[in-house]
Amino acid sequence: MTSDLQLFLAAVSAIALIQAVVFVVVARVGRGNPMLGWWSAGLLLIGLGHAGLALRGLIPDVLSIVVANTLLTAAFVPIGAGVRKMRGMPVQKVDAFGWIITLAVAVATGWFSIVAHDLAVRIIAVQLAATIMTARVAMEVSEHSRSSLGTPPSQVLAALWWFFCIMSAITVIMTASQGERTQDLLQAGPPTSVFLAVAPLLALVIPLVVLWMVFETRQHSAGDIITEHRQRGAAGLQAFLIRCDAAILGGQSPVSVISIDLDNFKQINRQHGFPAAIALLDWVERLIRQHMRETDDLELAGLDHFIIAMPTTDQDTALMIAENIRRELEMGTYLYEKVGLQTTVSIGVVMQSASRPTARSLHIATKLAIDSARAAGRNRVELAPTGFQFPETNRF
Repeated sequence: MTSDLQLFLAAVSAIALIQAVVFVVVARVGRGNPMLGWWSAGLLLIGLGHAGLALRGLIPDVLSIVVANTLLTAAFVPIGAGVRKMRGMPVQKVDAFGWIITLAVAVATGWFSIVAHDLAVRIIAVQLAATIMTARVAMEVSEHSRSSLGTPPSQVLAALWWFFCIMSAITVIMTASQGERTQDLLQAGPPTSVFLAVAPLLALVIPLVVLWMVFETRQHSAGDIITEHRQRGAAGLQAFLIRCDAAILGGQSPVSVISIDLDNFKQINRQHGFPAAIALLDWVERLIRQHMRETDDLELAGLDHFIIAMPTTDQDTALMIAENIRRELEMGTYLYEKVGLQTTVSIGVVMQSASRPTARSLHIATKLAIDSARAAGRNRVELAPTGFQFPETNRF
């Protein structure tokens, strides 16, 4: 006859297995997040372990207990690997320590179930292993929470793991002091009853905190990437101004400048995320460089804005190069995580002249030409207007 405890363990098993599936799906959406992959493996073992306990009476009791306790202990191995991935640390191909503890639990549980028939000693063996493994994971999570990458969810996760560890240790101590001998798990004393009530709840809460931490970390990472990208753009613009002015003053006239803006950068950012947009920019940069000489200088000078200084290059040659770049990007597709990304560009071209004698004035002129290209429908190359003296300071 099925007991209330077996129904409870069956429910925990089902929830853990569902969580494992959710983690796999989120890992796929997160573009192969290895941390979530390891956690899903741990949850799978937890679900199967609780299923083994729930099947007591339907399969041989000894087999149920040995398999369940072994799987529950083994779950700490991939979970520990997931925590190390979370910290950016390499994962060992074989976690010798974790598998030795798991094997010891399997042997001890089998021995005490078949020979000793001592439930209290069996509980001590399993909970001692749980104490060791949870302390190991808790230390890893605590190190992460104290690092620069730590977030509030990681601090909550560390506290839950330490609570789990302390509960296991208390169960070991009090069960050993009582020395109870019984074949009914629910009669093993208050420590075991409390642990049976709390541990499954922690197993349900901890994965939710992990997902919270992953999304929180992803938001922080995206913010860091955007900040770093903007800083790179600002530094690139300054580098262009210095090098272009040096080329002009060094007598490498005529100097032509090509400015390139992506037409759908914001749309790609919204649909696929900023990492995908950055990867697309890197691909665009590689294509642009294929049309440049060694003496040309390419810089990222804004969020999605490239600028090229081309010494000893006349206007007609610069226009031809710009058109080749525009056509190649229009026809190309960049594959990012099995998703094809396409973009077109609006390009402005200008050549050094008496009315545009400096790098800054040339840059302003190309920006105005890009505005004209966008007004005309985008995916165009436009020559900067002539006959105007551009100011040396600007808001671009």
